[in-house]
Parts: sequence; structure tokens; C-alpha cells
Amino acid sequence: MILMLGVGAIIELLTVHISLLWKIKLISASLVTVSIGMYTGYSVANGLTSIGLLLLLLNTFRLFNVIKFARPNIHPHYLRSVTKRSSNIFSIILFGLLILQNSNIILGVATISVWAILLFCISLATLAITAKNLQKTQHHKSNHYFSDKELPTVTVAIPARNETDDLASCIRTILANDYPKLEILVYDDCSYDRTAEIIRDFAHDGVRFISGLPPEDRWLAKNKAYDTLYDNASGEIV
Repeated sequence: MILMLGVGAIIELLTVHISLLWKIKLISASLVTVSIGMYTGYSVANGLTSIGLLLLLLNTFRLFNVIKFARPNIHPHYLRSVTKRSSNIFSIILFGLLILQNSNIILGVATISVWAILLFCISLATLAITAKNLQKTQHHKSNHYFSDKELPTVTVAIPARNETDDLASCIRTILANDYPKLEILVYDDCSYDRTAEIIRDFAHDGVRFISGLPPEDRWLAKNKAYDTLYDNASGEIV
């Protein structure tokens, strides 16, 4: 079963790195899923060690990764890029755990020491990532107040695609604020419902309408919408 798990990981790596196999990714995803499923059933039936439990959790994440590339819902080039990164990380951890679990050289206290070091490194990495995210998202209070003349111009940029139910409410909410130097841009990203009509209904309130075109192959649709909005924005802050 351990061998099958390793083979599944190799199939996953080859699929994301080799273009020919990427074309038949659905077959590869099926093989990887079977290997994960068989290992999971075997592990549960025979009892889980601490490393076995970690392997089980890791394989759960791998399964989500496999489903992601088996049923794509984002741009194929971007999908392959993010899946490749995830698969590389998962495989390194997986093979490290398998080596640790099946090593006949590291015994007794040495095994505990290696296991403790591994957990310590994982904890440090998690702590560093969490601290960085907290620092980036913390609120900074300002004691300085500006007159209307000193305030920067602000553009609120809204990409919209088939947003009939929520778009009007969104625009009304923004218009309801009292910021004196405000520009509102709404990009209609090739909608096939009433989105364009809704945007134009707010033209008398100063809302600017931008008609979108299908993105080129190298663009993600939403990124293209953001780029177009940014190019059309006149605010100092967008």
C-alpha cells in the first residue's frame, strides 16, 4: 500500500510537469484517487500511527488538489501553474513522511528526535506565515485629519459579470457615502443578462460604464477586467 501511495504521487508529479500527460489529466486523476483511497482504507483498517495520521491528512489535501485539476474551472495555464506548485510541495512532504515511517536506520530516541524536529519546523513555518499575514492586515490608526481639498481622489472600480441581483445594490451603497472626490467605474465583463442596462441606469449619478471584450488567451478574465479598470481610472487611489 505504501508503494501504491508513492506511485500515485509520482503519477501526479508527472502529470503536472509533462504536457502530454496533462492532456489526459482525468485518467491520471482517477489513478491518483484510487491510490489515495486504497491507502486510506488500508490505514484505517490496520490502525493509524502518528505519522500515518499525518499521511492521511496530507492525502486529503492531495485529493482536493487532484479534483481541482480534474474538474477545471479556471484558466488552464493558471490551473496548471498552481497545481504544479501544490503537487511539488505535497510530494516533498509525502516522501519525507514515507521515508521517516519506513526507515530501519533511525530507531528509538533518534526517531523521536527527528519527528520532534519535523514538527518544530512545521510549527515555525506556520507561525511565520501567520505573523506575516497579521502584520499585513492589521489596522493602522491615523491621528491626522485632512480638509476636502487635501483629500486624494478615489476610484471605486467594479468588475461585473451577470450580476443582476447584487449590482444595483452595490452601486447604491457606494453612492450613499459622502466622500467628496469619488469616481465609480463599472466594467461589464461580457455579461449576457441585464448587467449593462443596470450600469447605464446609474449614468446620471456619475457612474462610468466600461464595455468589456473577451480576454486574450494569456489573460485570466478577472485580471483582465482589473487591468482595464485600472487603465481607465483617474483617481489617485483605486
